Amino acid sequence: MEVEWSELKANGNRLPSLWQKDSFSDVLTVMKEDDELSVLEEIQKELISQEQAIIEEYERSVFYEEQCLNAMVEGIDSSDSLICPLCSK
Repeated sequence: MEVEWSELKANGNRLPSLWQKDSFSDVLTVMKEDDELSVLEEIQKELISQEQAIIEEYERSVFYEEQCLNAMVEGIDSSDSLICPLCSK
């Protein structure tokens, strides 16, 4: 409704005449543009939700890997033994 109001203001507060041949096609063009805009907005919302889902999945994966790394480090620290890379003792 705001879009229509701004278009009406831009046209000098005149409503388009439906009696003129070109005016009716202009109205149909505006309606098609509104439909296309709503489809694009819906696509944008879907893309945003997919992006958020991917980010959440990535964060869960990073958290899991961090927990695994912490567990391995704690396992190395708790054994109190140093492993020599040459002799494996």
